[in-house]
Amino acid sequence: RAQAHLDRGEAQQALDLLKSALKENPRDADARFMLGRMYMMAQQGPSAEKEFRAALANGRDTEEVRNQ
Repeated sequence: RAQAHLDRGEAQQALDLLKSALKENPRDADARFMLGRMYMMAQQGPSAEKEFRAALANGRDTEEVRNQ
């Protein structure tokens, strides 16, 4: 659902969904990865790095994260 909001240009709604999902499940690697991508788009490098590291720690594919 967050991706659908992003596709429609609704970044804040996507961000809210991701943060809500992570409150329910902090180990959600997909949500961490998507949040990292959003931070990269917003030029928030340190926050993006934190989320990418969390995504990796929770099982996200290494190559996919490296390509960001």
